[in-house]
Amino acid sequence: MKIIKVQLNAGLLSWLIDLGWFTWMVISFWDCVTAVDDIRMFKSSRRQNLQNMSLSTRTVFTSHNLTSLRCAEQCINDRTCVSFFYNKKSGLCAGHSITLGITNGSTPAVGNRYYVVEDGEGYIGDACTTTSDCYVTDSECRNGACWCAPGYSFWPSSRSCVANCTEYGYDFTAVMNHYIILNNEEKIENFTFQSCLQSCLSATLYTCVTFEYVWSLGECCLQSITMLDKPDVWTENVIYSSEVVHYQRDCA
Repeated sequence: MKIIKVQLNAGLLSWLIDLGWFTWMVISFWDCVTAVDDIRMFKSSRRQNLQNMSLSTRTVFTSHNLTSLRCAEQCINDRTCVSFFYNKKSGLCAGHSITLGITNGSTPAVGNRYYVVEDGEGYIGDACTTTSDCYVTDSECRNGACWCAPGYSFWPSSRSCVANCTEYGYDFTAVMNHYIILNNEEKIENFTFQSCLQSCLSATLYTCVTFEYVWSLGECCLQSITMLDKPDVWTENVIYSSEVVHYQRDCA
């Protein structure tokens, strides 16, 4: 009788071990499946152009120790976020208000993966060949990417290009080799680009919404108007032998 009982206990133990092993296999397999599907379930696509890279342009949040699911969820739940980096090794998650179709300025970041949510396809910042590739109203394909057309400010929270902002932010959109003639609030010589940008942001006597910078001369022109306010003096650069860039301020 004792022998039979021992045999039964041994059989039960063996069965429990087999069951535990099987359960572990199922859980492990499920973990793998859910890890792969975490991002996919939120209808975001992985882009190869920034694999193992990082780019800080228009970052709206940075979070740590997140799973891929939580990272995707945070971006989806943030109206201003349309793309994000996720690093499985570090759990680092960084959301962005534009689609990073152009990789200029990117730096190496081993393990980083870049994802674009469904609304980010053809969105502001995404790579393009023609304006028809850009779906946001009053945006255009310029220098290989979708940007708001001259005179329009990018408004991340409404995902639109607008003629006026109720509140202005800290980012700017560039238009190469164009400027507004004779409508400067201030003109400053021998200035660095960063000093010019900060002067626009910190202006108190007027709301600085655009500025121009002549790179070779260090010339800074601050303005309270846009191309839409003065379309008749919106001019392509034929005067300066070097590059002049017009910057329009984004909405907050």
